[in-house]
Amino acid sequence: MAKPLRQLIIDNVQTTLAAISIAGGFRTDVTKVERLIRLYDDIGDTIRPWIGMLVARQRFQYQPGKIIRTTLPITIMAYPVKGIQTEREDRLNDLQDDIFVALNDDQTRGGHAVMTTVREDETDETIGEEPGDGVLVMPFDVVYFRTTSVS
Repeated sequence: MAKPLRQLIIDNVQTTLAAISIAGGFRTDVTKVERLIRLYDDIGDTIRPWIGMLVARQRFQYQPGKIIRTTLPITIMAYPVKGIQTEREDRLNDLQDDIFVALNDDQTRGGHAVMTTVREDETDETIGEEPGDGVLVMPFDVVYFRTTSVS
């Protein structure tokens, strides 16, 4: 039996984010993408830039004919390579842009969805010239249709 649409979409998002690389035309070489959120203390330097995914509660809108418009919210939390203030700003901006471009390259998530919409993003570059962290948070929605039977 085939995987449920939800799983195919989550797999696609993870694969899409893991493909972010300088060789692929991006500004960042993402080292690791995981389906969980970690605090910056839990992310070692060897796996940065790191991207975590938090898959949230789906919302259902019932349509005629047993069709369900489903919204799957996902939030990304990402940490670039540590650096001084100006490096953190540059690395966070590059990582933000790379993730935004990657998510919007195929808004259908491999043909399994009808739309991917980045809702907003927020960065925290931290302050000071000491080498440190920065963080990016980017929530987005993936909309797909399913029926009341097995998807």
